[in-house]
Amino acid sequence: MERQTKTPLIPNKVYKNLPLILRDVTRDFSGREKDMLLTSSLGVLSSLLPHIYGYYDSDIVYPNLQTFITAPIASGNGVIMKARSLVDITNEAIISVSTSDYEFEMKRYSKMVTPCFDLKILPVNINSKDFYSFMARTDGGLLIIESEADIIKFMMDNFSHILKKSFHHEPISFKEEDFYMNIEKPKLSLVLSTTQEQYKSIMNSAGNDLASMFLTYSFDEVTKFKDVFANKDKNKRGVFEYYSEMLEDKYSFSRYGDKLEFELTERQKRIFHQHFQDKQTYILNKESLNFTSNNNRLALIFFKLLNIRNFT
Repeated sequence: MERQTKTPLIPNKVYKNLPLILRDVTRDFSGREKDMLLTSSLGVLSSLLPHIYGYYDSDIVYPNLQTFITAPIASGNGVIMKARSLVDITNEAIISVSTSDYEFEMKRYSKMVTPCFDLKILPVNINSKDFYSFMARTDGGLLIIESEADIIKFMMDNFSHILKKSFHHEPISFKEEDFYMNIEKPKLSLVLSTTQEQYKSIMNSAGNDLASMFLTYSFDEVTKFKDVFANKDKNKRGVFEYYSEMLEDKYSFSRYGDKLEFELTERQKRIFHQHFQDKQTYILNKESLNFTSNNNRLALIFFKLLNIRNFT
């Protein structure tokens, strides 16, 4: 099996400068688990900021991130389910409201009405028509969280064009018989996880350009067996439940409040430009020209991260 260079852990100085919510949810974790939880939490949080936007190359962009974790089997990547818990209450609230609306319509018209449910966490094993319908109805954007390789591959094979368009928030449309849907600014966040070999297979079939649209955390060393009794704090879940409730309150309020624009200072813009210009120069001198598009996408990902950092 091909081996990678050992990926360094995310430095402690990064954790010390995180927003309070990310410091709190990652505090009781360490090593790879801590890094995977941070990566997946960023993907989740990016789906909960529908009122935040910024101008990037004169276009409006939103914080929505696509994150991917690749790790050996049984390396603790189940920790992404803890990140998912941050959005559970928001998802339940959205479903509850849409269910109530459906029941009201049933009583109002005294006849069968086609169900039209909204949600936040989108299941992937759906057809294209449903995918587009959910994206069009949920103005706050959708979130996909998945760790089953077969399901992820199905998504990449069938919906990769949606992922690519959503990364840049470019218009997407769908036509099927008497059904037509157009979405001007699609918002889609992803939190995915597989093994390294599964990742290679998935990305090879989807096309190399898609891989560069993900914020990817990857390692291949096998971790030791975790001491599941080491942490005496039985209330660890309480931190996630607290923030899940808080995020639902903020999400509900933000959907009907004013939009907030994120903007860098002039000095920050110069630093941003110089950093990625230096990377571009290095690529042109040392690497393949094909990598320049990767640098351009990385810059956009970094801008989205700054949005999240500033408003959480």
